[in-house]
Amino acid sequence: MVAQIVAQQPQALYFHYKNGESFACEPSDISFITYDKSGASDEYDIQVIYFNDGSYQEIDFANVDSVGFNAPVPKLNEGALVLDKKFEDYIIKGDTVSFTMRLDTPADLRPKVGNVVGSTWDNTVFEHGIMARVTDPGA
Repeated sequence: MVAQIVAQQPQALYFHYKNGESFACEPSDISFITYDKSGASDEYDIQVIYFNDGSYQEIDFANVDSVGFNAPVPKLNEGALVLDKKFEDYIIKGDTVSFTMRLDTPADLRPKVGNVVGSTWDNTVFEHGIMARVTDPGA
């Protein structure tokens, strides 16, 4: 018997800029990628991504921090709670503005009024993610 391993195609390609912003695109939307000169330099210092719809995006190498297939990790202030995969077993339901936790959720995993919460990509309860301030701790 031969085992076949199929790699899942990345869902998005992210260009993370030094100023903290990101640009994302679907690999299947890319027609081709080339390089160009900005005019201020004799060297190729710009990457140009051409899309299937005829549009394009210029990426200035000098402003790029990194490129990858993952969204940036949420950066939250002190006192914030990141709802990652370990919370999945305790969240009964959730959407982009609210969530309900099981009554037997350990106290250290329960957000408090005023906490900012944000979900990570690996918490599948939040299909579209969540970023909110807790206003009602529930019963």
